[in-house]
Amino acid sequence: MGDIVINQMKKNMNKKVYWSPSVFWETLDNKLKIEMFLYDEFAMNLFPKFFFLTQKGIEINNLLNEFPEVDQRRLNLLIKDLIKKRILISNILTPQEVFFPQSRLFETEYGDELLYDADALKEFKKKQLNRSFEVGIDKKIYFNDNFQFPENIADRKSYRKFDEKNKISFDDFSKMISVFKQIKSQNEIRYYYASAGGLYPIDVFLYIKKDRIENINQGIYYYNPSENCIQLVNESSIISEEAHLFLNKDIFKSSAFSVYLIYNADANMSKYKSDGYFYACLDAGIMISALTQAAELFNIGLCSIGEMSFRKIEKYFKLNERQVYLHTIEGGLKPLE
Repeated sequence: MGDIVINQMKKNMNKKVYWSPSVFWETLDNKLKIEMFLYDEFAMNLFPKFFFLTQKGIEINNLLNEFPEVDQRRLNLLIKDLIKKRILISNILTPQEVFFPQSRLFETEYGDELLYDADALKEFKKKQLNRSFEVGIDKKIYFNDNFQFPENIADRKSYRKFDEKNKISFDDFSKMISVFKQIKSQNEIRYYYASAGGLYPIDVFLYIKKDRIENINQGIYYYNPSENCIQLVNESSIISEEAHLFLNKDIFKSSAFSVYLIYNADANMSKYKSDGYFYACLDAGIMISALTQAAELFNIGLCSIGEMSFRKIEKYFKLNERQVYLHTIEGGLKPLE
């Protein structure tokens, strides 16, 4: 056991860390401010050298050696704290971290009332959903709108409450999830939905709740599209609503299952580099659409969750460093009228 611990410590010290490109720092009143976090004079005196070293990427042991004159114990604790807060990183960013800097570049006339004022949000949505594009040319061509789309398109809507008394049949659930399966024919592999770049880099994980789907026990499962099956990942950990934001807790408590879309960078980043991440986000949207329309065929309702604290439950999924959470969908039987 001792050798295992020592080897792990050596491995950690040899890990290369980078300054997160989404994180801003400055010195302020003899303190170091990194986003919302304040650090004392000890940390401030390490900058800007510390920043330039980590911006390029550096192994932790080499980073410590770059500051031989300072208290090594305090420096080591600082590095651990920066890693914990995702200021120093060793794996790819989450979507929230990628897009966070954009908020600094976007100015809006609206305040925080959109977060808590229902009337203000209603007016905002009304305005944005009826927006147009002004170009100074008053010429429009109207399309025919008398075509009736099939029910799985025409009747689609999000559900925030589900039927909690009845189980989803195994047959219906398996057919719905099978919209993600591989189709092999004549030495060709294809899917029911498109993929930007054609490498299908999204891994699908499911959390099934107790006694909500026939013949499937509670647990976290990985969906294998090539075999069209689910593989048990974790049956001992129960996910609670604590990972969800306040407005979404009741949706989770009512749902029968959760679908987690996880980006697997190994699948496409080797070919497409950073564009692979962007393609994965496009794929996630395409998959949500495909699953939504499939669910309508089996009386299953879905609700996409815009944001959640996935880090609170991430350990249960046993992901590697190149798998990154993108999106969650909550689902269950449509509520009884």
